[in-house]
Amino acid sequence: HQQNIQQTILSFATKKIQRLVQDEKLEGLLVITGVDAKNNTECTKLCGWLFKGITSSQLFHNLMIDEEFNEFFMIVTPDSGCVYCEEDLYLKYRRFFHVIPKLRLYVVNRKQQENRDDVELLKITQFFAMQFGIRKIGVQLGIKDEKNILAIEKWPLIQAYGLSDFGKGFFTMDHQVVDLTEKVHEVTLQYDRHSLMTIVLNT
Repeated sequence: HQQNIQQTILSFATKKIQRLVQDEKLEGLLVITGVDAKNNTECTKLCGWLFKGITSSQLFHNLMIDEEFNEFFMIVTPDSGCVYCEEDLYLKYRRFFHVIPKLRLYVVNRKQQENRDDVELLKITQFFAMQFGIRKIGVQLGIKDEKNILAIEKWPLIQAYGLSDFGKGFFTMDHQVVDLTEKVHEVTLQYDRHSLMTIVLNT
């Protein structure tokens, strides 16, 4: 029963982010955790809210994300989502992932993980595949980004976008990138754990 409640909460929370993306007339929200986004604090908070129900600002401040999230990114679109992760994270959260409508999921298995060079290549390839056709995309800026949208060009995964073998130059020149930091924060504060539980239990 508790598992079903958690799934319903994640579904509701995901729909709120999808609605935000739609209201902002964007094609997606890019969420990258771990070193690939310079340990972006806001993406960590959003994953804590979605997958763990962490909503207290105090907990946010001290949030240590699961190690499995070190190799994780996703794009939330108005009506679907794409997720890249490693097998341990998938096994831990698979019931939650599958409540996201029309989810496209790429999981790196343990055998693939043995060769880190191959994993990096797979990761970059999947990043390109996920955002193919998306031009207007939202991001959240972390503390290290100092409210400068161009700072995302220093995120390792974004830097890969410009590699000669893969890329098309600067990500921010090839996309219309919008800072959604404050608006995502507003959503997560409005729908804290207590609010989400109340809504779910009364529907």
